[in-house]
This record gives sequence, C-alpha cells and structure tokens, in this order.
Amino acid sequence: MRSPLVVTGCARSGTQYVAKVLESLGLRAGHEKIYRPDADARGVDAAWQGRDAEASWLAVPWLWRLPAGAVVVHLVRDPIKVVRCLALHDWFATEDRGNADFVRKHLPACRKGTALEKAAQYALGWNALAEEAGRRAGLRYARVRIEGLRADRLHALLALAGRQVPVVRIEEVLEVIPRDVGACRGHGEGDVTWAQVLRTPAGPALADLARRHGYRPEGVTP
Repeated sequence: MRSPLVVTGCARSGTQYVAKVLESLGLRAGHEKIYRPDADARGVDAAWQGRDAEASWLAVPWLWRLPAGAVVVHLVRDPIKVVRCLALHDWFATEDRGNADFVRKHLPACRKGTALEKAAQYALGWNALAEEAGRRAGLRYARVRIEGLRADRLHALLALAGRQVPVVRIEEVLEVIPRDVGACRGHGEGDVTWAQVLRTPAGPALADLARRHGYRPEGVTP
C-alpha cells in the first residue's frame, strides 16, 4: 500500500536536492509545491492528489496533519552549516517575508535577537518540532543525515512508502545530481564558529542536538 512520503527539516538542509532525486527516480514529487507559507488545509489536501512525495522544510508544522502510515524523512545537516548560512545571509531580514513570518509564527523565539541568535534558535527549534511531530503515533519517522544519504537507505525509505525502486537506479541518480543543489552560496562574508554559537541563548542546546544527530561540534567539550 502506498503512503505519502514527506521529506522535511531545516531550510538549507537539502530538501531541494532530495526533491530532484525523487523526481529523477520517476516519482511524482515536488519541492515546496504542497507546503508553502500561504498553504491552507483545503489546499494541502487537494495538492496531494496524484502526488507521491513532497520535499519542503515548510512541512514541519503540517506533519501533525498527515494520515497514519505516512512516511516522514527528517533530513538533517550539520547544524553549524545551517546556522552559518542563515546568519551570514541575515536570513530573517533578507529572506522572502512569507517564509520568515511563517517561522516566527511557529517559533516566536526567532522574533528577537541578532542574526546569529535567531539562526541558532531556528536550527534548534525547527529540528525539535520535526522530532516531536515524528513521535506521533501512526507516523513512520526516520532521521537522515544529508551528508550520509546512500542508495540503500533511500531504497528502504521508498519501500516503506510503497515505492519499489532498484538500488542500482538510485545509485545512478545520486551520482548525477550535485549534492549542493539549493546550497547556500555567496551570502555574507566571514565565518561562524561553534564558539560564537555557544554564546547565544540556544547555543548549548544546539550543540547537544548536534551530538545527538551524530555530528561533532568542533571545539565543544562533550
């Protein structure tokens, strides 16, 4: 039996890349086609008609509405890279207002603070919302690190959602599509370090989350 497949996570974590992979595998998938800042319940339900999957970081607050049996892939990326991109870009000031307002609606803590403080709070809070929703009874939740996405893992997740795609075909697609699709480029100058992140209100908790997700916060004592 086929089930909805939703790939979500933080902005700049690879949802656009995974959408291209799924489309190349022949799935009726999209990137931010169903879940957008202006989405409403009726529109979301209608948009799923005829679709296999959706990859969108904006899906996180909508996970609670998914039917039992839906497969949720929580895509994670090294948090320092997410924070670095958003902070140097001053994302909350320069991103499309609809997207930024959408985040502030669901994470009020992101309304105040410096660009770095808001970026760290977002990386912590958005991942926490995805994990909380993923624990809902009836959903089939899997957390996947974008840096370690392999053909066998994607094959298993697709099979869980009722889509049978040969591993060899997935390997071919992963070799062709650049993994930096949708990556942060050319935004801001300089660097953001864990030492700086730790001085933000969300920093210590974000470092704990990084370790729990299998990352090693550089220069941070366990």
